[in-house]
Amino acid sequence: MDETKRRFVQAALALPAVLALPACGREETRSARIAGTFFSPAEYRFIEAATARLIPGDENDPGAIEAAIPLFIDLQLAGPYGRADRWYMEGPWAAGTEQQGYQLRQTPAELYRIAIAGIEEYCRGRYGGRVFADLSAEQQDEVLRDLDAPSQRSVVHATFRLERQYPASPARVFRALSDREAKDRWFGGGAGYTMLERTMDVRPGGRERARGRWASGMVSTFDAVYFDVVPDTRLVYAYEMHLDTRKISVSVATIELRAKDGGTHLVMTEQGAYLDGYDDAGSRERGTQHLLDALGASLAD
Repeated sequence: MDETKRRFVQAALALPAVLALPACGREETRSARIAGTFFSPAEYRFIEAATARLIPGDENDPGAIEAAIPLFIDLQLAGPYGRADRWYMEGPWAAGTEQQGYQLRQTPAELYRIAIAGIEEYCRGRYGGRVFADLSAEQQDEVLRDLDAPSQRSVVHATFRLERQYPASPARVFRALSDREAKDRWFGGGAGYTMLERTMDVRPGGRERARGRWASGMVSTFDAVYFDVVPDTRLVYAYEMHLDTRKISVSVATIELRAKDGGTHLVMTEQGAYLDGYDDAGSRERGTQHLLDALGASLAD
């Protein structure tokens, strides 16, 4: 898929996220089609199939079909929102920044139509003439992942070094870093964060994983491998971070401990590679500072 079509498609697929979802209960029936709305039957079939994969639902929560999301998008695009009635649409058509909001020449309705046509063309070329709705669930997921993939690869490197002095022995600080029960007292996202998966095995070749959901619904995943473990002295590990399914970074972290002034002096050095346009803007360093402060608070208990 060429770059112009990819930009249209990615922008169009992002639009449902800014639409308010209708309140509803879970039902097993499909939403009824209303005559005179925006999508053609073929386009509506694509929207049903795509939203069903993006919002599948489960036994507790309705999915896109049960919540009538395709119908809701259809009605929105047929109305003032789809026509951009209240938006300035006279140009100039420069490539804006993220802070400037919507900057495209096309209305949302036009953008959806272009995007659907581009996706269907891509599917026909890749899957022997079949459109998106005719693909298997696995193939549909492949298409959606491809659309979400960055069109240009990049790596930005950053390094930070943090120091802390703790009123505890190196052995106790090391235990807070390497023992699952002790580390869980301070290692987490705090308020608005729900841990979904947690494993920890601190030894050379051992792995650590923390996967959790934030209040926004985003899921972050920390996956680490330990390469050097010197009790009471040093930890060296590499880890990758994901936001939902997107890998945002790969880092190497070194934690050094030494006795000082009746306590422990900790030095943490991290070298990070931030991937494919992810703008860290210093958040990793700030987050690590917060965690080291939380570590100190756990040692004071």
